[in-house]
Amino acid sequence: MKSNYTKNPFYRGAVLVLGFGSMIYLFFFNPPKDQLDNVYETKKFDHKQFGNIHFKDLSTQLGIEYRHNIFALDPKLKQELDLSSEPLPPSVSVIDINNDGYMDIYITTSKNRPNLLYINHQGKYFSEEAAKFGLADLNQESVPSYAFWGDFNNDGLLDLVYARHGCHSFFTGTKNGKFVEHQEWFKGYCSKPNGVNAADFYHHGRLDLVFANYLPDPKEGSTNVLWMSNTRYDNTTGGKNHLLRNDGKSFQIEDKANFQTSSYTHNAGIADINLDGYPDIFFSNDYAHDEMFLNLKNGNFQDVTNQYIPKEVHGLAGMNTEFFDFNSDGLIDLYVTNIFKPPFNRHFNLLWKKKVDNTFENVSNDLGVAKCGFSWAAKFADINNDGDPDLLVTNGRSRSANLKKFGEGKSMWYERIEVSQIPEIIRQFYQPHDSLKGRYISAFERKCLFVQKNGEFFDIADDAGFNDREENRVMALIDYDNDGKMDVITAGTISKLKIFHNDTEINLGNHWVGFSFEDKNGSSIPHGAHIKFNLSNGKKISRELYPANGYRGFNDPRIHVGLGNAQIVGDIEIFWPLNRVTTKINKVKLDQYNKLLEVRN
Repeated sequence: MKSNYTKNPFYRGAVLVLGFGSMIYLFFFNPPKDQLDNVYETKKFDHKQFGNIHFKDLSTQLGIEYRHNIFALDPKLKQELDLSSEPLPPSVSVIDINNDGYMDIYITTSKNRPNLLYINHQGKYFSEEAAKFGLADLNQESVPSYAFWGDFNNDGLLDLVYARHGCHSFFTGTKNGKFVEHQEWFKGYCSKPNGVNAADFYHHGRLDLVFANYLPDPKEGSTNVLWMSNTRYDNTTGGKNHLLRNDGKSFQIEDKANFQTSSYTHNAGIADINLDGYPDIFFSNDYAHDEMFLNLKNGNFQDVTNQYIPKEVHGLAGMNTEFFDFNSDGLIDLYVTNIFKPPFNRHFNLLWKKKVDNTFENVSNDLGVAKCGFSWAAKFADINNDGDPDLLVTNGRSRSANLKKFGEGKSMWYERIEVSQIPEIIRQFYQPHDSLKGRYISAFERKCLFVQKNGEFFDIADDAGFNDREENRVMALIDYDNDGKMDVITAGTISKLKIFHNDTEINLGNHWVGFSFEDKNGSSIPHGAHIKFNLSNGKKISRELYPANGYRGFNDPRIHVGLGNAQIVGDIEIFWPLNRVTTKINKVKLDQYNKLLEVRN
């Protein structure tokens, strides 16, 4: 029930005067300062102890020259987005498309532009060959969003789910290397996802899909200018996420998987959270709380968000989902990126450490991985093979292409955050800009490289050469030369795609072990495969294979584990998800990739 005061014309007049006064004060007399380097962890440490860790951009030398192009989104989105001229960043996939043992790179570009497939020539150089595989001209009708790879028809060949901001396509692989489209698999399913993931959610021996839909399909309604709303963190105006069941001939929307909110989801991460053998789902949501759903079997899911990851801690701008056992206790942890930009936004990245009761506690501030600007993609990898996984984070939002350094143009942070604090009755008179021309928001931020030592993390990005100032959202891990040192691909909306070669000098005595796969059907990417083993130093290694966890990157579908100077103790257990069998091996070769074969009947 509204107060009688709100009906009083004098009260409304006073609100108008105060509102306009506060707007004038904010705009002209007390504008908050936009600083460049106040967005990082400030923990002091001895830089010399990390002097052997280094990256170098070798994309040009390797034959890869790609910079994403700005394009206008669908004109229908004009009133839906505050930055309608801002493009979707590319998605980057790492796959061995020709089965030669070296990882290739597939890049989605933009509407009416051909996609790119860079074939890896034994780690020495790449050549672009998308047309040869029938994967170049896929963007004539809609904006491309994400390329997801897996064996969906169980013939042992790699298939492609090609997601768009529009209607999606399914391509099967063939023995001659060409990919063939099958429109009947999606039966006209259309949406606007930022991410796609897959697992056998039903235990029926087939890969099912989950679509993380950022924007709503037109039939679901339209979005709001979110940053103009004081209630933007409770919004339900984004896209509705869907589970699609694979019946062997098509993908069918599962009505029982009624994911409750329609938030602006960037990524659907998958892991067996409660260790019951069924894959569960985590949605990293923008402008809303993140969501965690346990798989109750047969298409039913239970929302356990507040029980497992308390909402009062959420960053409310979730971009990335990375499930990884960072402390080698055998429990899979979770890292979610958000935005840290004082004085405008002080939300942190969240490192959810898993407890023995399967719930989580946030330890990001304690361990030094909470702050990395406007964060997007994040992946764990043991950069120096010392046995302690490290963490890489991309960041930066947007800028006009003509701006070359910090201080040029006008910051949009003031409008996005401070204007939202103006009373709603006044805010309606403010017209938001829908163009980035001459403007920027969280631009020129360098990435973060958090190296783990003695249970803490230290950001050494500047020392390690992982510090370019282009806005990078996308990341994909790749060991392109098979040397056991994980390399990194980064990309963004207008930034150059880069391959950061890991030329770290590995300490004497440090070793690693790698695993590639071939399941019973012949697939090299058994989504949901799980490897467990113990080390002589007491560490418990647990790795799940979900290459699409992260933000818009499909990562190297092999498992890499840095060992330091520890030895593998006992058997290595391999869980094969589609046939639900566990195999054991007791001999592997160190410092190389070991191919694991599921036994055929």
